[in-house]
Amino acid sequence: MNQQLAHGGDEAAVRGLVEEAADGLMLGIPAAEYRAWPDWSQSAVKLLPGGPELFHGYHVAKPPLYVRPKTAAMDTGTILHACCLEGVSLEHFIIPAEVLSASGSRAGTAWKAWEAARGDTPAIKANEAFPLRKMLGSVFAEPQAAKLLRAPGPIEVCKQWRHAKTGLPMKLRADKIAELKDTRVAIDLKSTRDPTERGFARACFDLGYHRQAAWYLDGLCGADTPIDRLWPFVFIAVRNEPPYECFVWELSARSIDLGRQENDAALADLATRLETDNWHGPQFGKVNMIDLPKWAFTRGENL
Repeated sequence: MNQQLAHGGDEAAVRGLVEEAADGLMLGIPAAEYRAWPDWSQSAVKLLPGGPELFHGYHVAKPPLYVRPKTAAMDTGTILHACCLEGVSLEHFIIPAEVLSASGSRAGTAWKAWEAARGDTPAIKANEAFPLRKMLGSVFAEPQAAKLLRAPGPIEVCKQWRHAKTGLPMKLRADKIAELKDTRVAIDLKSTRDPTERGFARACFDLGYHRQAAWYLDGLCGADTPIDRLWPFVFIAVRNEPPYECFVWELSARSIDLGRQENDAALADLATRLETDNWHGPQFGKVNMIDLPKWAFTRGENL
């Protein structure tokens, strides 16, 4: 871990950061308002390299061709963030027994009235809260995770800027910027199936977390900032199933550098596609050769 992370928080540094909001860092922006900004987010652009048609359907077509359904995993993430970052009690998300039907289902007049009053706030039944209780307990039992989450510093930090090479408008919403004595640390809280080094490294690659880190740090620190001058980017990763353990990982400089390169390539591709209105993948219009995976041939040799 970066040696700078060994130091405690500095309240004066936090006040300085809040004052810097006029320079582009925005605090207190509701999530719905942030999502309505037309700028490009990393969560949107990460879809483009692997699926330009899907990207177009979600993020370019007006109206969108597809709408992403809410999932239980998304609700878990929202609740985990609210409890860890904002200090909201888990009880706030538990459905009162009296608004459920006699069979315990989400139905009936009382449920509909309660649901309407909640709006977009996720809700779970009392018997569904156990995993989240274990995850929360694990996060705050991990010393480094607890230290970073309790350190001074703003949460849900937003920024808008333009990509220097393409001019595309960009945005970010960082979970937290922890203010330590010698540095700022960008914090991202993740629930995951495997927070161990091998499992989470694979998730970082498969889910593009290294591109997320590079995107956020370029927005927060400046895209021309040398890799070794960027703030540390730290993931607090907690397993979403037994044994619910938590690990704290600082992403390596070379991983962030790769993320920068991949982001630049994706944004260059996006700029070209927006200009040409071509949303086909590289296989479109061709007879493409396909081969079995390498392991299939190794397996065949042993038959």
